[in-house]
Amino acid sequence: MMIADRNNFEKGNKIETLLTKILEQEPSCIDALKLAAGMADDVKFTSAEKIGGKKRKADVVVYFGESSVKVSVKSFNQKPGYNQIERTSIEDFCKRNRISKEGQNFLTKAILRKAQAKNRDGFNLINEDEWDFVRQMLKDTSVGEASLMGMDHPDILAIYSGIHKRFHFYDMRRDVMPLVKQNKISFTKRGGNIVIGKYIVIQRKGSQAGEQGISGDRTVDDPKHKSNDVQIKMRLFDFFSEVKPIAFLQL
Repeated sequence: MMIADRNNFEKGNKIETLLTKILEQEPSCIDALKLAAGMADDVKFTSAEKIGGKKRKADVVVYFGESSVKVSVKSFNQKPGYNQIERTSIEDFCKRNRISKEGQNFLTKAILRKAQAKNRDGFNLINEDEWDFVRQMLKDTSVGEASLMGMDHPDILAIYSGIHKRFHFYDMRRDVMPLVKQNKISFTKRGGNIVIGKYIVIQRKGSQAGEQGISGDRTVDDPKHKSNDVQIKMRLFDFFSEVKPIAFLQL
């Protein structure tokens, strides 16, 4: 694991552990979690446990006797709070989202085009004359939902703001999913990245030097070089600031 990834991993672990230790101190949060999961009022909180794992989207499980609530934990410490929620190879991204071979070839070309540009940060992933093609390519996909829900389907999204020293809790199905659907596909002014709705962004992973160690002998013009992965990010600061939570926990 590269240094940047390890630092992010360690920060995430600390936030998840913190949540398990302080959650029971706030009854309103416990009640909100039970309500979101459709549990009866008389069900008692038992414990909270950090689980995590590479393939999991849930990071913490909150137990109420024999029942449980799965929580996905995200965090940011500064603006713009623009954090990764998923990364995968171009091939896997297209396969999981049922993107056609034509679409996969286009996305591969776009990513390699940016990889080979001299000024990658200012170079558009998607050019304006390609916008309509991309909208058509992604119109029947569920990139935002799939990236947040995965295979284990968390019940709650918890976002921790290091700026505010506060957790916000959101009902994943009721509050989050409607806001990450493909109701609108736009593109960032800088970098030409793909924006799903308002809060989900699709881009090339980048960081050639940082990813070289796990890319072996592959060069940057190889679509399987790890810097050419598809990276999906969420605008956590904006979501935290703009969407009303079902509960919050102030530290």
